Amino acid sequence: MIDHAVMQRNYAAFSSACIIDDWADTLAIATCQGTIPTRAARAAGACYSPPPAMTESIRIDLDREAFLTLVQTLCMARWICSTRHAEDPPLALEREIRSLEETLLSHAEKLGCENIVEFDQASGGQYPTPRFEETSEARTAMERYEDDFFWSELVRVLSKRDLDRKAEGEYERAIEKLPDHQRHPVEERYWEEFYRNGVSNLALLREEPAE
Repeated sequence: MIDHAVMQRNYAAFSSACIIDDWADTLAIATCQGTIPTRAARAAGACYSPPPAMTESIRIDLDREAFLTLVQTLCMARWICSTRHAEDPPLALEREIRSLEETLLSHAEKLGCENIVEFDQASGGQYPTPRFEETSEARTAMERYEDDFFWSELVRVLSKRDLDRKAEGEYERAIEKLPDHQRHPVEERYWEEFYRNGVSNLALLREEPAE
């Protein structure tokens, strides 16, 4: 049995590597723990001490179903991390996710999943096919999340605007006084409106520019 190290990255809290077992056609994920100072130690000036070498590892055997689940999980991670303004540099985590995703996809053929992978000429990397992504449960989960986040953030922004008209920071003070999972009456008013009418009654009111 020959193990080939295909990826190794150092993080602030740990470093990880992926090893492919060619004999068993399984994906193994190895981790190596460093020394993380406590909060008190950090306050005294102690820093993270990276490990000198990888000493411990765990192996995870993936069948086809587990492989596809992991591919979908990485799809969601990539979608979230890559959502940024064009002028913003990519996060280090985004690059790490892509590296792990490519490592995983490079072994799709071993599990009979080569039909879900395609090579992107523009980026020079392997990605799940658009058909796989658009029909996956990962896409359904992301759409549910985006929908919930949109309405929650819209209510939050409008409620904060209304309450902060009284005094700066009034929204935060009012929310802090509420029991967990209870909404402020101003928030309830917006939720009721959006449940009934969506954005049909939402309009931007402003004076027309002078000609």
